[in-house]
Amino acid sequence: MRVRRIASIFFASLAAYALSFAFDLLFGALLGSYPNTAFLPSVTWTLLGGIGIWTASALWKSKWLAVPYAIFGLLAGLSSIIASPLLNLLVASVMLLAAYFLWRPNPDTSSVTSRPITDQSSTLLGFPTEDYALDGPVPHGDGLAEFSALEYALIERQFKNQLNYNAPAVRFLDMTWSVMLGTVEGRIYKIAASQESLTQEGAESLMAIARGHCYDRFGIPDASAPNLTVWKMTGGNVVVQALGLAGHWTVNLFVTSSASRVFEQL
Repeated sequence: MRVRRIASIFFASLAAYALSFAFDLLFGALLGSYPNTAFLPSVTWTLLGGIGIWTASALWKSKWLAVPYAIFGLLAGLSSIIASPLLNLLVASVMLLAAYFLWRPNPDTSSVTSRPITDQSSTLLGFPTEDYALDGPVPHGDGLAEFSALEYALIERQFKNQLNYNAPAVRFLDMTWSVMLGTVEGRIYKIAASQESLTQEGAESLMAIARGHCYDRFGIPDASAPNLTVWKMTGGNVVVQALGLAGHWTVNLFVTSSASRVFEQL
């Protein structure tokens, strides 16, 4: 996880540099400080910046990706004292504006449908887990155990004040599933059910059954691939996933609250 964050900041820095250079060329050409031939390289640098932004966000979605943009914006602002004040102030304004939008919490609801996601996971997927509700408190009852140090090493925490728990197994779709809960500050943001040690044929069969179950409840998915199907809703999302390693397959069902979009990442 630490390597991914370092790589993400690296690509964000490259993107910020590329975009600051692109805007410098663009505004310089518009103001007459540079010849019109500067327009074409400004497009090239903008594309490079876009690739950098996409790569950085794919590695780590965090408000800290705004820092390189703020730094380049401040440098451009300071440069306006020395030379080309209007040009450098325009570049500084755009970079600082980009930093602002990257820094502020900005839950993305543009791609979700109007389908609601219920608070009760038992209603949402049909799990017999009435004690577990998305955004609800952690029920400290029998059978609930926090992750061990080894489990945390395998499944690293993403958010500040996050605790993960193993919950009692449940019977669902005529099979027994192991259940894990992801929590932040004592409230459940993710419910994960897993069916492990399957053959590839067994995983494909179970995927078809789980997808059919979700199709009946949520309709057409928002994203679909051979081993991954996603339903997005106003309050969160549901994911059906199959993973294979060395001939052993696992089918996972994830129910995640939209509250996780604004949690503070580690």
